[in-house]
Amino acid sequence: MSVRLFVVLSLLLLAMGACSPAGTTSNAAVKDELQPILRAMLGGSLDEQFAVIEYTRTACAAVEGLGGPPPCPEGAVEGTDVDVFPVLGSEGSYIAPENMETFLINLSLKSLYTAYRVTPNPNIEPYFPEGEYAMLFERNENNVSLPVILRVADGKIVRMDFSIGISAADLLKEVPVENVLVTPQEAKDWSETFR
Repeated sequence: MSVRLFVVLSLLLLAMGACSPAGTTSNAAVKDELQPILRAMLGGSLDEQFAVIEYTRTACAAVEGLGGPPPCPEGAVEGTDVDVFPVLGSEGSYIAPENMETFLINLSLKSLYTAYRVTPNPNIEPYFPEGEYAMLFERNENNVSLPVILRVADGKIVRMDFSIGISAADLLKEVPVENVLVTPQEAKDWSETFR
């Protein structure tokens, strides 16, 4: 190979490396962002858990509907802005700030199973933010798998998704491989540091 060809190929490879997609974040930076959430949710105090929760501020509705905007608190006029924490299960619901303590006390997460980048969904309702990252936690009750996905944006949990009767491993199969940031083994080891 001539020296000239070698230099051209080297410069081309350097240029390609410098042109990584804008907005990509290294796995180490993502783990740094997710670490306070993992610490809070696997053994932190309620205050630490409250610190990683982000409420959604949105207009309430006078009539409740499946997956629709949050219902107005008693005495509030339709369209009044309220703070709620969105939760998805078999249907969408909301946790009011005054009910968050009870919700968190009853959550009981076992361990992190994986973390991945969220694939944007153009059809998502604005009051159910999908987040940028997802942290999939294992959870069991009476030998029934009840995994929980914490949706994260800007270092805060913006939504939780609950599944019933499906394993965390099966949920991971639905995630594109290139989106996975933390493998199950890495997640297990990472979780152990907070136990």
